[in-house]
Amino acid sequence: MQPSIVGSSSFGILWTKTFNPKELWYAKPLVYTPPGQKQLVFTASNQNWIRTFDAVTGAPLQARQVQAPFLVSDIGCTDMPNTIGIAGTPVIDPSTNTAYFFAKGYQNGAASGGVAKGIYK
Repeated sequence: MQPSIVGSSSFGILWTKTFNPKELWYAKPLVYTPPGQKQLVFTASNQNWIRTFDAVTGAPLQARQVQAPFLVSDIGCTDMPNTIGIAGTPVIDPSTNTAYFFAKGYQNGAASGGVAKGIYK
């Protein structure tokens, strides 16, 4: 970013969103502009929700829970509270407009099942 833009009075927070109070974002949000479209913000949460928003207005565009998240109670993990879903920042391939990420959950779409049933998709 250019210092003249960052230092201007028009630079700053444009909007904020509130979701489920137990939903956390370890993955960093991505700002992406698909060819010929408006700029998007792409988010991914510990509850395996991926969402896109209009980068300027904050209007929600799409949302999807890719699978039920893995419960930390199944492994006794205290590093992350409640659930382990998408923790790493996704990558967007601009040549195909495809987002790639790992989402931790359970086999066959189950909502629980212990360590033995845990998978990454």
